[in-house]
Amino acid sequence: MLKIRLARTGKRGHPMYRIVVMEARSSRQGTVVDTIGVYNPSLKKDSLVLDKPKYDEWIKKGAQASDAVLRFVMTKAEKQKRWPDIKAKKVEKSAEKSEPKAKEPKVEEVPAAEPAVDAEKTPEAVEEKTVEEAPAKE
Repeated sequence: MLKIRLARTGKRGHPMYRIVVMEARSSRQGTVVDTIGVYNPSLKKDSLVLDKPKYDEWIKKGAQASDAVLRFVMTKAEKQKRWPDIKAKKVEKSAEKSEPKAKEPKVEEVPAAEPAVDAEKTPEAVEEKTVEEAPAKE
């Protein structure tokens, strides 16, 4: 049975891994059937390089991925699906930062000292009404 798994390379204390297809019973450094990718944990960006068509081809032929390789493939697929969303959020944040926010003046509510007086209840308004309402003499 074939397995897709990690084969360690690199110096002591600075590991690098190849993603390889090999016989399940062979040792980690055993005979490799095919190399389909590289994983470098010391890099922050693009630490995983995987040939997806080769990976899919070997899965179709019956090779089984180890837990670590399966986890890498799933996280890479999730990142590719989320990439447009992440990129859109970054653009929105940069647009917000570039636009200076205008300082809005503080609006304080001042309690009314005296209640408002209606125009109809003032003595002047009352006099005007009485004048208009009086019948005209002929």
